[in-house]
Amino acid sequence: MSKRERNRVAEIMESTLPLSYDELVTLHNMIVDRLDYLETAETHKRMLEFTPGCRVSFESKFGRETGVITKFNRKTVSVVTDSHRRYNVAPQLLRKEVEASTQKPNLVIHPRNHKK
Repeated sequence: MSKRERNRVAEIMESTLPLSYDELVTLHNMIVDRLDYLETAETHKRMLEFTPGCRVSFESKFGRETGVITKFNRKTVSVVTDSHRRYNVAPQLLRKEVEASTQKPNLVIHPRNHKK
């Protein structure tokens, strides 16, 4: 947190000192609602980076998993892995995988020189 941000937070905290218990509870609820909104907006933004059928990877308790997105849920993305496991993963944890058809081949084939 920058010095400017710390000063702003200190000013906000100071402004809450005269508030009553009920006013503080109301303020708390408003802050929680705002945080929920920001989290939902970030999740939605990240979901827009993907499409069903997109190959993705993420870390699980079994290690790095790769698979295909099958469905979008309210807060998560359903992924079926190459090992046939199903996961609901927060889109913030997903990374796009390069499609096999767009990967550069490891083997380079040189055309033969034909004599005529």
